[in-house]
Amino acid sequence: MPEDVQEDSKDIINASNTLLEIIGNILDINKIEGGKLEIISTYYDPKEEVESLCKIMRTKVAEKPLEFIVNIDDNMPKVLYGDKLRIKQVINNFLSNAIKYTNKGKITFNVGWNSESSSLWFSVEDTGTGIKEEDMDKLFAKFERLHVEKYSSVQGTGLGLSITKDLIELMNGVIDVKSTYGKGTTFSASIPQVIGNSEELEKIKNYWQEILGRLQ
Repeated sequence: MPEDVQEDSKDIINASNTLLEIIGNILDINKIEGGKLEIISTYYDPKEEVESLCKIMRTKVAEKPLEFIVNIDDNMPKVLYGDKLRIKQVINNFLSNAIKYTNKGKITFNVGWNSESSSLWFSVEDTGTGIKEEDMDKLFAKFERLHVEKYSSVQGTGLGLSITKDLIELMNGVIDVKSTYGKGTTFSASIPQVIGNSEELEKIKNYWQEILGRLQ
């Protein structure tokens, strides 16, 4: 296709994704504020889910001159019991935010298991613009966007981090942020999970395979 058509197509895709993100965020906020957002737990393979998410995120990182480093704890349990979709949503929000506000350097994503607290923990460290100390209180406020002047081309509602904090707290987890203005930011979270077993995970996989088989 001609170059101008390719560029227009990219603009349409980006605008569509932004619209979907806005609608999804508003729906989540409404559910959270109305006390209707449910945490639905299931058995899942944490390493498999993280690696799947990282494959998608690598395509976004590749659009900038960034290094994407992923470290997964070797002691990670094979099976955990928790709301994997909401956990992936939190991780996705952390990573997306880091990519938005980091133009060069690297993004480091660490995932591990704390056996003492029986918690899944993860952190996203970037070498982006960082956050001013006086702006830290606004970080999780709804509809607040920092660095608007510097990053005017970045689309968003300012709901992402607010939703992320709410989701983590709904899962009885804790969130932490450390930042040095001009050098980068690290978001981290720890969420309690129950260690499961492979038999339970296999039952779930077999169930969905059976459903898919009926649809074919």
